[in-house]
Amino acid sequence: MGYYAPPSETMDDITSVSCPERMEKTNTIRLTKNTEIRSKTLLFLIGGAVTGLLIAILLWGVLHQYGAIFVVAGGALGPFMGVGTVKDATHELRWKRALRRLQSTRVDGKVFLPNSTHAENVTRMEKAVFVK
Repeated sequence: MGYYAPPSETMDDITSVSCPERMEKTNTIRLTKNTEIRSKTLLFLIGGAVTGLLIAILLWGVLHQYGAIFVVAGGALGPFMGVGTVKDATHELRWKRALRRLQSTRVDGKVFLPNSTHAENVTRMEKAVFVK
C-alpha cells in the first residue's frame, strides 16, 4: 500500500488563495533581496516611461537632451496616476478622478447617487429586465 498524503498537504485552502493579501503577494515581482514590486505598478512604470520617451522624441528639436525629463516624469507619474488611489471614502483611482474633473460639470438631467463623486446621466439609462 502506498503513502496517501492528508488533504492539508495536497490541496490549498481556498481562503488563503482568494484573500487580497495572498493575491497581492502572488502578483509581486522580486527586484532585490528586500524589494518587491507589484506587476501592475511595474506595468504602469514602463508605460509611463515609454510615453515620456515618445514625448521626448517628438520634442527633440526644441528641447534636445532636456527631453529626458519627460522620461523620468512619465515613469514617476505612470504608477502615481494608474495605481494610486485618492485618500477619501471612495478610494477612486487618480486617473479616473482626473478624467471626471475634465468632463463637463453641467448637471441638467443628471442625478447624484449615494456615495458617488459624480452625477449619473439618467436620460440615457438602459432598462434591464431579469427573468427567472
